[in-house]
Formats: sequence, structure tokens, C-alpha cells
Amino acid sequence: MHRRRVLAGAAALLLPAGCSASRPEVAVVPSLPPSTYAWFTGGSGLGGVYVLTWIEGLSPAEVVTRAAGRRLGQRRRPAAGWSTLPGTRKNETVLAVTRAHGWALMVEESVTAVGAADDTIGKLSKGTRLVAYAHNDRAADRFVLASDGTILVDFDPGYPPDRAGAQPDLLADEMRAVGLNPTLAEPTRAQPEPATLALTERVTGVPLTRALLRDSTYLAAAVASTAGTAGTAGTAGTGQQRKTGGY
Repeated sequence: MHRRRVLAGAAALLLPAGCSASRPEVAVVPSLPPSTYAWFTGGSGLGGVYVLTWIEGLSPAEVVTRAAGRRLGQRRRPAAGWSTLPGTRKNETVLAVTRAHGWALMVEESVTAVGAADDTIGKLSKGTRLVAYAHNDRAADRFVLASDGTILVDFDPGYPPDRAGAQPDLLADEMRAVGLNPTLAEPTRAQPEPATLALTERVTGVPLTRALLRDSTYLAAAVASTAGTAGTAGTAGTGQQRKTGGY
């Protein structure tokens, strides 16, 4: 693959008729334009390697438990990033989880990309829905929408026409709205990173702000760096391979 608040009454339901009634509805809300995230991509964000994983309805403690994390306590983000947090052991990655308006936000600053691994996605999305965005300046990115253990949409924002998952076209209109045009006939109009953050906001209804990212108190946990294998597509756990550069 090539590299590269909420108006509830107006929310558009995207799951087509016939989908499992047990699966949470996937709703979208209006978002701020991608340009709103210029602060993040301009040097005030997380740098060149990170994973942002949003899990609806779970507490930070529930997320850490599902991810089999070893708790490191309540922390604020270190000035040098989560990867520098004291208390980790060899071959461990730090996951930091905070609350965000009905969602848990899990932040990782590691090339391991545990939060974008298929088995992690499967565990964290069980009985709920999840949005994950893995970014690496030197590898392909990955955006995933999952529900109840199943990956619905899976693509590299650097090349949005190439999508996988159980319902790869589910977010086509929302992708188009933020400039990640989903077909080869529609050239992408936006930079992938801010556009993907705007797409995430449309699905979760929660904007990523400086205050949320920098000032929140997080439950930090260490997990084995080998936990999971990112870079597969379709239903979580199927083992179908996709090209993802370093992920």
C-alpha cells in the first residue's frame, strides 16, 4: 500500500440494513475541518510515530485490563513522550489511557504500534466500537474502524482508495467530507494526517485538543512489545496481510 459537540439528532447512521442488531450503531457527527489540526501536525502533537486508539464506553482501567497491561500508575505525559516513562522493562511498550467524553483515548508513542495490532483491536472492541489511527513518518499509516471484534474499515490514509474490512465503503462519504477521497476518480484534497484526525472526530464526536492530549491524567501501563501483529486487514484475527511499511 502506498505511503505516504455532538448533535445526536442529526447524526447519520451508517450501518446498512441487515447488519447484526448486536453490533453498536456507527454514527457520524459534523467535525471541524482538517485545517483545525494544524497545531498537531505543526509540532505540538506527538511527533512522527504514534497510535491513537479510541474505545467507546470503556474506562481506562477496563482498557488496560483488556490489553493485558502492567499498571504504571496515574501520570501526565512526560515532556519527552510516553516512550520515556520510567518503570518499563526490556521489550515493553507504554500505553497511556484517559477519559474523553464517553470514550477512552489510548495513546502510544512506539513503532511497535500495539494499539493498531489486529488482536489488540479485537480485544478492545469487543462489545463496543473502536477507532485506531497509527502514524509513522517512515512507514505506511493505518486507520481502522472496528465493532464488536470485527474490523469494518481498514485503510492507509496516504492511499484511501485501497480499503479492506468487512464493510470497506462504510465511511466513504465521511472520507470524502474531510478530503480523503475514496476512489481513484477523486484526487485526495487534504493532507492525510490532519484529514484522518478530522475523520476520527466525525466518528467519535470527540475532537483531539491540546488540553486533552497534554493536560489529561492518564492511566499508564506497560505491555509486551510483541503483543499483537499490526498490518492485517478485514475481520480481526483472519490473518489477511496488507502492506504497511514498518507496521
